[in-house]
Amino acid sequence: MKTIDVSTVGFEQDEVDAFRSDFVRRLHVFPTLQLAHNHFNKNTHEVNVVFLRYNRYFNLTSSFLSLIRTKPDNKNTVVIMLDDHANAVSLRWFFNKNLVDDIFELNFDIDQAMGRIQSLIALRESKSFEEVKQSFEVKIPIAKRIFDIVVASTISLFLSPLLIIVSIGVMIDSGYPFFYKSQRVGTGYKVFDFYKFRSMRKNADKELLDLKGQNQYASSESKSTKECINCNVLGEPCSPLVYSDGETICEAQHFLRMQEKKKGTFIKIANDPRVTRFGKFIRNTSIDELPQLINVLKGDMSIVGNRPLPLYEAELLTTDKWAERFNAPAGITGLWQVEKRGSKSMSEFERKELDNKYARNYSVWNDIKLLFRTIPALLQKESV
Repeated sequence: MKTIDVSTVGFEQDEVDAFRSDFVRRLHVFPTLQLAHNHFNKNTHEVNVVFLRYNRYFNLTSSFLSLIRTKPDNKNTVVIMLDDHANAVSLRWFFNKNLVDDIFELNFDIDQAMGRIQSLIALRESKSFEEVKQSFEVKIPIAKRIFDIVVASTISLFLSPLLIIVSIGVMIDSGYPFFYKSQRVGTGYKVFDFYKFRSMRKNADKELLDLKGQNQYASSESKSTKECINCNVLGEPCSPLVYSDGETICEAQHFLRMQEKKKGTFIKIANDPRVTRFGKFIRNTSIDELPQLINVLKGDMSIVGNRPLPLYEAELLTTDKWAERFNAPAGITGLWQVEKRGSKSMSEFERKELDNKYARNYSVWNDIKLLFRTIPALLQKESV
């Protein structure tokens, strides 16, 4: 976990030690709400988290929180109010107005709660798809573009008889059209039409919702998050209490619910029933990917890069950490396909980390090495 900057508001000096942790880089202490209000109003004070002790001065509290929410410097600041929940009505009002991100018990343990705090920071740092799309400007190196045109043109010319045969095979197996076209998000969040040979039944996208339970990237050990098993066994909260979704639950349970909500950014289904007989063959041999040579020649993609994502997946990758993958060109083949192709054990986190790794290190020379590594990967039996 990364270290964070923290401000405490309304705590006595002897109480502040409770906020010290290996995860806390800097701790700023404001004994009163008025001092904190004056400081944030006059100064640039960028912090990751503000811990605010609830007090009876409702208007001053509301004014301070509104200040935090409206100052550009603090747009990503997480505000956590601490109380014994005796003031449930006021606490709920602040929470519902989006003035606070969460409500903790006064005696919470910052180390135990750090997972929850980090997730709140990530949510604050999240941007809308349109915001991120407008902020991106990625230029593909001219050497890489020349490499892409030369390679794509050569392969297209050499494989033209195969492309004709596969087109006929798809039409015989499942009818026209032989191309599957969908919108994908590539370099710098650019949206484009993405081409593949159709390997599934017609209108297969409409069947996806019914198959999400078979998603390999979702945890196979997922359990109900309605109640905490540990709390039931202990007969008391197993971790500090937080206020979430209109109820008070333990921090561990809340973090689990957050993980459940975020689960399944990528979707991969083993033995997908929508795939046709001929479609299974062209998938296992990766022949279905060949029409993406058109995308390369158009400039939508590169030969090597991070896989372009469907819109619903790209919209979930707008935090600063995961948006990094879009700094790289979109590609037909890439690092994670070579490193983990056919591996059932590959997690969603591993795939995203490999995408980021490619974005930080791509070059024409590295692309050539990945192309040579792609050949043995294509011979693996399991499709991805």
